[in-house]
Amino acid sequence: MPNFTKTNLITALFLLFTLPSYAINVVVMESQSYHGAQTMDINWYNAALAIGYTTSMEEYSFLDDACNLKHTDILIISSALLTLTSQQLDNVREFVRLGGQLYIQSEYLYTHSGNIIFKQLVEDLGGSFDWQGQGAGQQVPMAVLDPINTSYNSIDQLNYFWYGTYGEGDHTIVSFLQFNG
Repeated sequence: MPNFTKTNLITALFLLFTLPSYAINVVVMESQSYHGAQTMDINWYNAALAIGYTTSMEEYSFLDDACNLKHTDILIISSALLTLTSQQLDNVREFVRLGGQLYIQSEYLYTHSGNIIFKQLVEDLGGSFDWQGQGAGQQVPMAVLDPINTSYNSIDQLNYFWYGTYGEGDHTIVSFLQFNG
């Protein structure tokens, strides 16, 4: 092999092994401490793993220290029934303000913690959102929109969706479910 080619090969290998690799880090907040049948945490955890994300499931005390979110790209608060302390809410707000992505589970009553926290965070961060109504019973078919339904992860509808709350927001809100019934 000519010396020039060996040098190019060595340089290419050096670059390959020294370039930073980037994995999306997802943190799923547990939901089963409210009730053992509240397994949204497991569902989100498994979905993130299936997509290929680096995923962990954490207790709510994880949110007590903002440093814990330093390497988190996506935070999933999987229970709308568990509440956040004011410190945890401040840390989540700062996480989003710095560019972190957040999903907060909502529930069918406006008074549930997840619904209240969602609206509060949107407004605290300069957006607008209002809950518009509630749907009772089976809410199917529920269409899954982008960015969840992509060519990489083609899930176009949910065949099980029980009760729900819907709302309307400005450009800061990404809608990804739509009731087609």
